[in-house]
Amino acid sequence: MPSMIDITGQRYGRLTAVSKSDTINKRTYWNCICDCGSQITARTGFLRNGGTTSCGCYQKESAKAKMTKHGRS
Repeated sequence: MPSMIDITGQRYGRLTAVSKSDTINKRTYWNCICDCGSQITARTGFLRNGGTTSCGCYQKESAKAKMTKHGRS
């Protein structure tokens, strides 16, 4: 059985892994802090393969930018 990979301090997009959270069904979860200041828990595999890169703030920002024309709402 492979040992757990320690990703503490590593960045994945806007997220930085802070500490190990839980292991559920042989999947490890990490407590992460986003650049915007929010805290989330994300699965190791999703962080490492690029599936999770922010707390959701990037999606909100990009949607807002798409809906804004010439600096107005």
